[in-house]
Amino acid sequence: MRMQRINANKVPAVIGTADSLPFDEDAFDASMAMLTVHHWPDLEKGLKELKRVTRGQIIIMTYDPYALDVFWNTYYFSELIEVERSRYPGIKRITDILGEIPK
Repeated sequence: MRMQRINANKVPAVIGTADSLPFDEDAFDASMAMLTVHHWPDLEKGLKELKRVTRGQIIIMTYDPYALDVFWNTYYFSELIEVERSRYPGIKRITDILGEIPK
């Protein structure tokens, strides 16, 4: 996908990982992680990086592992609930790592 951008004469994509973001401290007014934190090899390091590069609000969209059994596809894929539950960090764990966010 990065090559497609270059081939289309578009600005190159920034290459980075959650636990080592290639941005200065407080580089962004806000940041967002959409359905990604369960893929990060080091959740704590990734969240601290997100906080480091963000001056203001941080939005995390994820699944609550303790509420997966009320998700609509439980009826069709009930055997996956425990597998998926083990992959997603709890909401409290995320908020504990992030701590107080400046307003």
